Amino acid sequence: YAQADRIYRAYLALFPANAKAYSLHFYHGELLFDQTHDFPAAAKEYDGVVAQDAQQLEKHEKPGKGFAKAAEDAVYAWEEVARQAGAKAPPPAKSTTEQPIPAAQQGLVGACARYVKYFPNGPKVAEVEYKAARISYAYNHFTEAVRSFLDIVHSHPDSEVAAYSANLVLDS
Repeated sequence: YAQADRIYRAYLALFPANAKAYSLHFYHGELLFDQTHDFPAAAKEYDGVVAQDAQQLEKHEKPGKGFAKAAEDAVYAWEEVARQAGAKAPPPAKSTTEQPIPAAQQGLVGACARYVKYFPNGPKVAEVEYKAARISYAYNHFTEAVRSFLDIVHSHPDSEVAAYSANLVLDS
C-alpha cells in the first residue's frame, strides 16, 4: 500500500488539474484511511473532495459522484484524528468558562458541519451533528452545543441521540 500511496501522491503532484484528479483524491483518501491508517492525510483528501464539490454547487453545477461518501468519510477520518490526539491532550478544564477547542477536534467539528450543511437529510445527520455538539459541550461552548442539541431534538426526534440531546440541553 505504501507504493500505491507514493503513486497517488506523484500523479496528483504532476497532474493536479487533470480530469481524473477528483476521483484520485477520493480513492487516495480511501487508501489512506482503510489501508495505511494515515487518518490526518485521509481527512485532508476527503476535505479536498468536499471543497471541490462545494465549489461546484456554488456554481450551480452538479457535484462529483463521491461527494456524499467523501463528506461522511471526512467525519470518520477526523474522528480518528481527534481520538488519537485526545489521548495526548488534557481534558477540558472543570469550569463553565469556554475552553479552546483543540485543532483535531476543530477538524472534526468542521467535517460534521459540512456534512450537516450539504446533507441535511443524510442517513447519519443526527449522529454527525451530535458528535460536533458533544465537542462544543465538552469545551463549554454551550451556545453552539445547545443550538445543535435542540436541532437534533426537533428535526430528528426518533434518532438514537435525540433523548441524549434533550438531556444535555437541560444540563446546560
